[in-house]
Amino acid sequence: MRAFRFSLGRLLRVRRLHEEIARGDLAQARGRARDARSKADHAAAELERGREELLRLQAAPRLEPAAVLARHAAQDGVARARGACERRAQELEREAEARRAALIEVRAAVRGLERLRDRRRTLHSAELERAERLELDEVGQRRPLAGLAPRTSLRRPVGSGAPSSAAAQASDEDRGAPRAHPGAGPAPAGA
Repeated sequence: MRAFRFSLGRLLRVRRLHEEIARGDLAQARGRARDARSKADHAAAELERGREELLRLQAAPRLEPAAVLARHAAQDGVARARGACERRAQELEREAEARRAALIEVRAAVRGLERLRDRRRTLHSAELERAERLELDEVGQRRPLAGLAPRTSLRRPVGSGAPSSAAAQASDEDRGAPRAHPGAGPAPAGA
């Protein structure tokens, strides 16, 4: 039987590439969102410092209207910048969340194909084991039958340790059988 080959192997490789791309996209989106959040936080801190400065100017014993108006104008600009930074940070955070959801979806597709591959590999291994068991069973069934096959000859072939004809004659003489001379015909029956 052939070695295991997953028929959807190419699709699995493509999905893994998509997963890597989605992971990279998520990392970039998170980086952009983090930068935007940092800018928004910096703008919020700047706005808070401006408020403290405005309160200090207003609490001074001698009020300077021009300085207070300039600080108000600066605060309005910082507040607008902070709002823009906050909106951008939220937008990029939503984008990062969308990228995370896309990565989860691609990862689920990859995991599904990997589970399918693992199941098919397990089935393939089980099929190999079953085929091997069948083959061993068949060999085992043939072996006893081979042991029961009829023997065609009980004689040993010449040169395989069987006594030579001279030895056979000597053994016949030992038993009292008449000795045949070379060139003489067969021994008479009854002699």
